[in-house]
Amino acid sequence: QGAKELWRAGDGMEEGEELQFDPSAYVMYHPLRAEWPALSFDIIRDDLGGNRTRFPLTMYAVAGSQADRAESNKLTIMKFSDL
Repeated sequence: QGAKELWRAGDGMEEGEELQFDPSAYVMYHPLRAEWPALSFDIIRDDLGGNRTRFPLTMYAVAGSQADRAESNKLTIMKFSDL
């Protein structure tokens, strides 16, 4: 194993090269689980401040699902708090 390097989209990868998840790369990391994959995911603008740097943090987001049947699709509005 070589030295750890940051990979950015567009850097390209060698044949057979694999990315490895490193949780130490994140200041804050929270995995989410959804019933169905999301077609889109967006942050909802709020008036809590645009450059928040002190914990705990709060944010709002919205996602549209891609279910196996159209009638199972959902629009989900989420509030993440005490992050």
